[in-house]
Formats: sequence, C-alpha cells, structure tokens
Amino acid sequence: MPSKAPATLTPRQVADQLGVDEKTIRNWIQAGVLEASRTTAGHYHLKASVVPKLKKLSQQGPLNTRTLRRHMQQEDRTPPPP
Repeated sequence: MPSKAPATLTPRQVADQLGVDEKTIRNWIQAGVLEASRTTAGHYHLKASVVPKLKKLSQQGPLNTRTLRRHMQQEDRTPPPP
C-alpha cells in the first residue's frame, strides 16, 4: 500500500525539501510571507502544497523575503479563474 503524503509539514521538513535552513522558514512565517498554522503546543505547520510552489518560484530567482512578498502581492492582484 503506498504511503500518503502528509497534509501538513513542519518547518524542518519544508526546509529539507527546499535546501534551506529551518530558521529561514521560521523567519518567513514570522514575516508573514508564508502561511502556517500552529498546534496547541505552539508548533508551526505548513500546507504541503507550499513546497512545489516555492520550488517553482526558486527556479525564477533567489528565494528571500523580498521575492516572496513580491510574489504574494502579484497573487493578490491576479483575478481568480472563471
């Protein structure tokens, strides 16, 4: 039986998949450029769907807070598909 991908990932798991430091992911969460939920114990969890989006964005240029903010602003201005 194939294993199912988790619906959420920890900052460490996201960082490992992107090849960045875990602190970078936590900084992006705290800066408001990545959306994360918190457990009752206060741990961050991110949607697993964020990894492919960030990987695609990293192909266009460096991943940093400025790039992520710019990308978020562009997404906010893009009308939803019909």
